Amino acid sequence: MGNKVKSGDLIGYTGDTGNAENVVNPHLHFEIAMNPIYNRSATNNKQKDRLAYKINPAFFVNLQTIDKDKQTKVKERREEEEWARREKEAKAKQQRTKQK
Repeated sequence: MGNKVKSGDLIGYTGDTGNAENVVNPHLHFEIAMNPIYNRSATNNKQKDRLAYKINPAFFVNLQTIDKDKQTKVKERREEEEWARREKEAKAKQQRTKQK
């Protein structure tokens, strides 16, 4: 929040992380708000209040088409990294168990 980006900066990957658990298609949530202090995640905020600060990001960016092959490769790489991380954690846990 509050970061400035310039053309060509990587701002994120599409996927199903964060609050996108039940979203069918991977997507990148990108929004621009006029009030940077406003906490859109606060549970006591009403939907109409959150919408009052929204600005259509299309006015500020040149949207590019999605390279599905590249996105698939990124997803596969992230999944491989996650599996490797879990495997490493499992091996470390086994080692700790053996040492006890």
